[in-house]
Amino acid sequence: MPIEMQRRKEQDRSISGLFEMRRRFPDPALEGVVIDICGYRETAAGHFRNVEYASLTVPLVISFAEPFAIGLGRTPDDNDRFASFAAGLFAGPVMIESFGGACCIQVNFTPLGARRFFRLPMSGLTDSMVVLDDVLGAEGMALREQLGNAPDWTARFDLAEAFVAARLESAAETPLEIAWAYDRIVTSGGRTRIASLAERLGWSRKHLVVEPQQVVLGQAQATDWRFGL
Repeated sequence: MPIEMQRRKEQDRSISGLFEMRRRFPDPALEGVVIDICGYRETAAGHFRNVEYASLTVPLVISFAEPFAIGLGRTPDDNDRFASFAAGLFAGPVMIESFGGACCIQVNFTPLGARRFFRLPMSGLTDSMVVLDDVLGAEGMALREQLGNAPDWTARFDLAEAFVAARLESAAETPLEIAWAYDRIVTSGGRTRIASLAERLGWSRKHLVVEPQQVVLGQAQATDWRFGL
C-alpha cells in the first residue's frame, strides 16, 4: 500500500454495544497542522467518565447529538455542558462525562496548526472551551450541518479534511521566529531557557514571554481532548 494511502487509512476501534470510534490520519499536505481526525458515537445508554491528561493537542469538536460535561481540573457540574467547541491548552487533568447519546467528529491540531487554522492567538483558547460559532462563525455552523447530514464516517472525514485545507489556503503562514522557538521548546521537553531563546532571536525576554503565550510556546503541556481515542 502506498505511504499516502496507508497514512489516510481509517482505523476502527469500536466496541460492540457501547460505542463506535473511528480515526483517520490526514492527507500529507496537512502534516504539521492536523494530527488526526476522529469520530465517536455512543451506542448504549449509561454514564461514562474519562480523565484526560495534558498533551500538545488543540481540538475542534463538532457534535451532532448530546453534549459532553467537561471540567478543567475538577468534576464537571450541570453548567459545564459543551457540544461543538474548540479547546485550548490546559496544563492539568480534564474530567469528561457523557451520558450514552454523544456523537461527534474531532479534528486534533498541533498548536502551530491551530494558530493558523483559527487565525487567532492561542491565548484566546488557553484554559477554556470556546463554542463553535465564536471561533468559526457561520462557516463553522454550516460545516456542522454538513457533517451531521453526511451518510457515514468516511464522508464526514472527507468534509472535515477539505474544510481545513480550504481554510488554510488563505491563512497566513506562521512567522519563522515563532516556529523556531516552538520547535526548540518542544524538542528540549520544555527545558529551554526563555532568556536563551530571546537572545538568539534578538527579542527582549519580556516580548518572548508574551509571544509564546499567544502561540502556546510557553507551556510544555496541554490537555488531550481526544476522549480516550
